[in-house]
Amino acid sequence: MQIAVTEYDALTDRVARLYATGAYDEALAALDRASSSLAPWIAELTHFRACLLGALGRPQAAQSALRSAAARGSWWAESLLIDDDDLAACRPCPNSPSYSNSPAPTAQCHTTNPPRRSCRCRRTGHGVW
Repeated sequence: MQIAVTEYDALTDRVARLYATGAYDEALAALDRASSSLAPWIAELTHFRACLLGALGRPQAAQSALRSAAARGSWWAESLLIDDDDLAACRPCPNSPSYSNSPAPTAQCHTTNPPRRSCRCRRTGHGVW
């Protein structure tokens, strides 16, 4: 397990650096190359992926990634999804017929809160998964 932790740390450090420089496609490619030994961190890695897809203007792909992981048992604190500008396009407009104010601890990110600029892609221990 220690090897997987080291691999996870290296991957998340690399993805965070690439995200910070705007190299979103390269960061996605790094996630794509992640080994299956990182399965215990699928929720956090999926959140990274969704942030990157959102930043690339691909909200449907971001939402699909979150929903797929949620269907396999991953979940995120609602605040993690609603406070992230990169996921803002995943949320329907409050005037939309599909809008809901119900809590969404899965990939259904609905909110009336304005987004704040920050990708909350954090290491294990700093989130709720």
